Formats: sequence, C-alpha cells, structure tokens
Amino acid sequence: MRNYTRLYLNGEWVRPLAGEVVDVINPATESPAGKITLATIADVDNAAVAARAAFVTFSRSSRQERLDLLAKILSVYGKRSQDLADALTEDLGAPAKFAKETQVGSASCTCARRSPLSRTTASNIPKVLAARSVASRSGSSE
Repeated sequence: MRNYTRLYLNGEWVRPLAGEVVDVINPATESPAGKITLATIADVDNAAVAARAAFVTFSRSSRQERLDLLAKILSVYGKRSQDLADALTEDLGAPAKFAKETQVGSASCTCARRSPLSRTTASNIPKVLAARSVASRSGSSE
C-alpha cells in the first residue's frame, strides 16, 4: 500500500501543516490502495509562494537549459513509467494496459515526436511534473 502523507514543496518532501490523512480506495477492487494527506489552504499558499520564487530563476534560464531540464525529466519519466502505470491502476482502477500505453505512454510519445523538445503541451505538463515528483520520491514515504 502506498503511503504519501508528505507534500512535495520547494524541492523537498515536507509534513503538511495540519492536513487530514485519508485512504485512497481503488475503485476496481474497493480496497485501500494507500494513504494521502489533504493539503490545507496554508499548504497551498506556501506552494504558491515557492512556485513564484522558482519562476524568477526559471524565467531567466536559457532555451537550452529548459530543453536540458525537460530531457532529464523525460529520461526519469521513462525509467519510472511502470511505477506511474502501477499508481494509476491502483489509485484510479485503470486497466493496467490502458494505464501503461495510453496514460503514461502518451506524455513520452508526445514529447518524443516533437522537434525540438521545447514544444511541451498543456495536456502533458501535469504528467511531466508527476514524473519529476515520482523521480524524487526516494525516502519520501512515511
């Protein structure tokens, strides 16, 4: 069972200020798939402050630096694609093949077909951010 009771904020895993811990139920089996913490308004405010601060630096990065970062994220995403597919199957009840080929596979295919990599679309940005979060998750579970 997955246990994600910390929030990824400003590049590190932190305890939420006061959020409620809830079970994630796999809708296909109706069994608990894990636990998560619901963020509070203050947690969301802290995330917004961190995002604004990160944007100052990111907005000054060169096109090549952004391409390098995206390539690195996609590399980790590819290495962890099975973990992401498993999470979709457990958390959402998605069929394993659908989760792997359609949900997880679509982000890497979308970016791989584009030249240059800088043409990330709004629809795959959440997947790329999720990949970055999964990639950094070592030691984050409680």
